Amino acid sequence: MKRILLPGIAAIGMGLAVLAACLVVTAGTEAGGIYHNEGSSASASFYSEEGTVATYVDVYASDYVEQSPPGRPHKDSSASICIRQQDLSTGEVLLDACGWTSLPEPAFQIDKLLKSASLDATINVCSWVPPTPPPTPPTIPPTPPTMTAMAAQQGRHKSTVTPTPIVTPEYCDPVIPTTFTGTVTVGGDSAPDGTIISAIGGDGLTWATTITSGGSYSINVPEPLPATPPCFIGGVISFQCDGASAVETGLADGGLEELNLTCGSLTPTTPTVTPTPVPPLCFDVSVDLEWVGTGALSRQNSHTHYHSPEFKDNWHCNGAWRAATATGSVSDGVTNFTPAPSAWAEMSTGKCGEVTIG
Repeated sequence: MKRILLPGIAAIGMGLAVLAACLVVTAGTEAGGIYHNEGSSASASFYSEEGTVATYVDVYASDYVEQSPPGRPHKDSSASICIRQQDLSTGEVLLDACGWTSLPEPAFQIDKLLKSASLDATINVCSWVPPTPPPTPPTIPPTPPTMTAMAAQQGRHKSTVTPTPIVTPEYCDPVIPTTFTGTVTVGGDSAPDGTIISAIGGDGLTWATTITSGGSYSINVPEPLPATPPCFIGGVISFQCDGASAVETGLADGGLEELNLTCGSLTPTTPTVTPTPVPPLCFDVSVDLEWVGTGALSRQNSHTHYHSPEFKDNWHCNGAWRAATATGSVSDGVTNFTPAPSAWAEMSTGKCGEVTIG
């Protein structure tokens, strides 16, 4: 089975994680404001498979100190996590949950030389992917009354369960939208503002809607572009004005087409009932992870100078990071989402400074 690692919140630019914990100094000629920020972070990405279900987990934790003189230094520590599960045989996303929390003092620990780190926290995550209903058990037909005991025994030996076919996701070919624009006349008068214009394809599907303004309309067909079936087939497009059919039709072949629409009297519209939004699925996960450095300590020293007639900006950053391996558990009490060591992990620390005059 092909394994694919998806980029996550913790794996965006390995060395760039240094910039998540930095020292920033900003000074203006008038206010003279100064801001300090320095600290360390640890991040990891996990991947595992069970049957056809792949699980991806991204974890990021940071501990930093900030100060705006003459105020006192303020220490802040936080952690974030995303958990994603996908059925590789169908492409269906089963779970896509993310969460963030601030951490008490001992929850996140990291060695100054980036040799080790640990995270012990509980994070509430929420997913807008509805849970998959359990499969319906197959119905076993009863044995016919005339079947003999031997035939029934043979039938039990020969019976097989037809495997569920693997569904391959289908995708639509990209198309170039056609932009229709022009005036709208309803019942002999210019259409009032807010009249709903609908573009309907030869398949009977509504591929775009817009509203009139100043007696005119402009609409891209299709909008949005379909990624999965039903796909847009183009061809002749008919139009409606608040449900009343327009006399004119257009041809969706890409580009710009000027088309003035003439509709009969408006059809009274039925009030739209807004469905009650489905609340996200939220639950706590217990995070107990350990990082152990595996690579050499890498360092980065960057300077940037910018000068213009309006202002001057000098930026400086010192940072270090080390590749690592993360192990442990991310569990909802039933499932450990990280049964295998990390596919990628890193520890980093940094101090940056910026001076702006202008």
